[in-house]
Amino acid sequence: MMKFLLHKSLAVYLIFLIAVVWGGFCFFNIPVSLLPNIEKPAIQLKINYPNHAAQSVESNVTKIIREGISSVGSIKSIESESYSHFALVNLSYEFGTNMSDEFIKLNERIDQLLPDLPSDFIRPQLIKQNVSDVPIVNLQITPQVSIDLLEASDITLQLIKRRIEKIEGVSLVDINGLKTRSVRIILDKTKIRYLGLDEQKIRETVQTSGSSSGALTVKDGNYSYLVKMANNVSDIDHLRDISIRLENNRVISLRDIAKIESVADQEVGKHLFNNKEAIVLAIHKQANARMNEVIQSVHDELDLIRNDYNKLNFDLTQDQTYLLNAGIENLTQDLIYGGILCVLLLFLFVNNISSPILMGISIPISLLLTFICFYYFKISFNIISLSGLALGIGMLIDNSIVVIDSISRNYLDFELEEACIKGAGEVFVPVLSQVLSTIVIYAPLIYLSGIAGELIYDQAIALTISLFVSLFVAFILTPVLFYSFNARSKKRIKSGQETFVFRFIMKFYDDLFELIFRNRRKFVFGILILIPLGYLIAVRIPIRIMPQFEENETSVNIDWNEPIGIQENENRINELSKLLNGSVHWEADIGISDFMIDIKRRNINSSDIYYKCTDTESKQALDKKLLAYFNENYPNGFIKISGAKNAFAHLFENDEPQMEVRFRQDAVLDGEDSENNVQLVKNAFPELKWENSSNLSKVSNVNLHLNERKLSSYQLEKSDVIHQLKSIFNDSEKIKFTGNGDVFTSQIVDTASLNQKFKISYLKNSNDGYFQLQNFVSYDYSDEDQSISADKFGYYKSIFINEIPKGFNIDKIQKQLNKLIESKNLNASLTGAFKAEKEIKKDLLVVVILSLILLFALLAIQFDNFLHPFVVMSSLPCALFGSFFTLWIMGGEFDIMAGIGIIVVLGIIVDDPTLKVETVNRLIKDAKTNGRKMDKENLISLLHDAGRICLKPLIMVSLTTTLALVPVYFSHGIGNDIQRNFVSVVVGGLSLGTILSFCFIPLVYYAVTKKNS
Repeated sequence: MMKFLLHKSLAVYLIFLIAVVWGGFCFFNIPVSLLPNIEKPAIQLKINYPNHAAQSVESNVTKIIREGISSVGSIKSIESESYSHFALVNLSYEFGTNMSDEFIKLNERIDQLLPDLPSDFIRPQLIKQNVSDVPIVNLQITPQVSIDLLEASDITLQLIKRRIEKIEGVSLVDINGLKTRSVRIILDKTKIRYLGLDEQKIRETVQTSGSSSGALTVKDGNYSYLVKMANNVSDIDHLRDISIRLENNRVISLRDIAKIESVADQEVGKHLFNNKEAIVLAIHKQANARMNEVIQSVHDELDLIRNDYNKLNFDLTQDQTYLLNAGIENLTQDLIYGGILCVLLLFLFVNNISSPILMGISIPISLLLTFICFYYFKISFNIISLSGLALGIGMLIDNSIVVIDSISRNYLDFELEEACIKGAGEVFVPVLSQVLSTIVIYAPLIYLSGIAGELIYDQAIALTISLFVSLFVAFILTPVLFYSFNARSKKRIKSGQETFVFRFIMKFYDDLFELIFRNRRKFVFGILILIPLGYLIAVRIPIRIMPQFEENETSVNIDWNEPIGIQENENRINELSKLLNGSVHWEADIGISDFMIDIKRRNINSSDIYYKCTDTESKQALDKKLLAYFNENYPNGFIKISGAKNAFAHLFENDEPQMEVRFRQDAVLDGEDSENNVQLVKNAFPELKWENSSNLSKVSNVNLHLNERKLSSYQLEKSDVIHQLKSIFNDSEKIKFTGNGDVFTSQIVDTASLNQKFKISYLKNSNDGYFQLQNFVSYDYSDEDQSISADKFGYYKSIFINEIPKGFNIDKIQKQLNKLIESKNLNASLTGAFKAEKEIKKDLLVVVILSLILLFALLAIQFDNFLHPFVVMSSLPCALFGSFFTLWIMGGEFDIMAGIGIIVVLGIIVDDPTLKVETVNRLIKDAKTNGRKMDKENLISLLHDAGRICLKPLIMVSLTTTLALVPVYFSHGIGNDIQRNFVSVVVGGLSLGTILSFCFIPLVYYAVTKKNS
């Protein structure tokens, strides 16, 4: 086969040229995104039930929905939180679940439950979560002095939003902060009573005028026409002219008995931008669109919009492309610099120009061929896939290094063609084994659950593709290039033509080898002592689940835990904003937002603030300042300060506290025992920073009491009282009018205070008698739960810890809490993020064990025995020590990326021992064939010769792989921050591990072979 390729070099070059051009085409058509398009296995139901307290929302709506959907599909867990006016139901599933099917099943089940829900209930909104749920940019729209927010809202909704939606690559434009208008009708109670009118009949008259009379079909011969009967009310003036008939058949206009005015709707939420009330458009991109191209299109369209609507100010905020550009540029630089360092390194070890050039050519060719696979496997350029390429960039050249070195050695003794054939053939099996050992290590990673498993997929696929492509290039193109280059060259490689650097390393190797075998026991003991030392270092490394990266943006979630209105909420936010002078800009969502895609828990008493600072240090200082101010001025409120909402935060965030204790209840109102148990746990662990959940907070509600016996004695209907109360509390039915292409609403309201409302409101009985409402209705105030929490086990109240104090072990805390719960017979359970951490640790342990088993099986197949795999795998403790030591020295944390790095090291570190053992076996076989006796001296001599043969490719391969990753240390950015712990583990494992195994493997092989003989 190789002989055929050498004689058909032109065909080989043309095939690779076509593939390279094809790869270039694929490169420019691969989608670019910040992260892989990962679908989070979660669905949220947003329930809106206005003007109902939390208990009413729970009993009338949330409970019915929660119990009704709990058995639908493959739901892993279900959590609900009911507040006044609304509720949230969060459903989680296992990763790998077909969320589209689950979404359809849930929608069907919700439709089946609608008849069991209140008649005035609005169908809940279902939200399927995805990484693309995070908008790529926010467009802030603030009106100038000459225009108000109502007019700006009309322009935004009718014109600007539609123009943004038409941009190619935009999937959704979400909106918040709109101000809508209504027509307010304030009845003159005195005139109504004087004229003998009934308020309910006035409402019915207005409602009838605002409703359509339906449509008629009129036939005329063979033709039929649809005739629509439009209503008479098309604007506010027509509304004022609605006719009201008195009992004496006299007709008056609505304007005669009511004040009618156009006003802004009562607000339940606002959006602020730099202390100004504003409208925000959250722009989302399609999954297969290139983010940077979509953002550029948004900028271009916005330039046109600014010219068309110069009375509005437009600002773009929370632009996700800075993360994309920073991450992609980081890793692109790593690829370029790593590749350059690899090529430059080759000149230190090879004393001719041709070999380094031939080795270096394999990098761009392998990358372009890899892009073809990216395109057809539908893998985007993102931080995760590029990190796989960054790891593979050094490994892309490794195979070519080994092949060219083998051919060069054979070229010293054979003719060029035979040297190419023999050199490539000698190393095919060990090189193939090296590639398979790296890939087989990645195979068990599919066992990882959660986000970690999803993230590693792109990295594993990218690395696997690049390694197979480099293998293809090394054994197909590299020998042909070597043959063609040297066939035209008059110079022939001569023995002894080594660089000064390599001659120095070779001499050092000879001296070290002699020293090692003179002091075998000391060196073995020294290597073995590293195992407990590595363990002691490992336990000192901080552990976290997800990687940490530098941020200059902050998101603040606030719940004032008081029954305040929107205006007071806004006032408090404006006070807090005085601290934000150091930020570039800030924005806030106050109360309940209008965003369709919004998974946060919001109520009228809550607010969310976002601000951006110039750097990480100023952000951290401002975070501390804001937290101190809030705790000092609002001690009963809740505040959560975290990184800003971006794709990384959305993907890695976990709203669960570190540990939560849930106290179970048999019913919604059965909370007294739970509150006593809460205090019991707090007193048992006073050193922990316990926080109360919102389900332990109380809010004040107004309780109305009807005197039904008195109503009966005065011949008054209860329904009339209900209608009157709805009017008083602005809960009258809104009436829609359509005219001149617009839709507006009308509502009959009462603007007096509560006491005054009861005094001036009258009820009319069947005998035309009028009676004050206050005679039949009384009210008082009571404290009720701010929220009601439930899961699949029932209702609960809870306390939680967000951070475990230093010096405390979470496993010990868990055991002590369980012991307390059991001893006091408490109906409680533990949950929180610590469970997920334990699950990931368990998964990583299983992955490591599976990887080692697969690696051993692969080596056993290669060597056809069970001894030599043990020799090769004896290098693993050396690599682990190097990984832990480097991670500790660099001040890193053992996160999921570091764990993946450990697994990668286990696959790569065996490459050198595999090649060395294969070479020793070949030399022993040749020696026996030549009649050489295998005594101790000859065995040591062959081990020494094998080391000399493998020394150059071993050092070059190890250095190229590590140097390709080193640039990560010298630049900052989100891409490098995520990969830094991963790189520390890989660089330490390969560098220190290679040096240590370099000393240890010959000793182990000698001991095993001598004993076996």
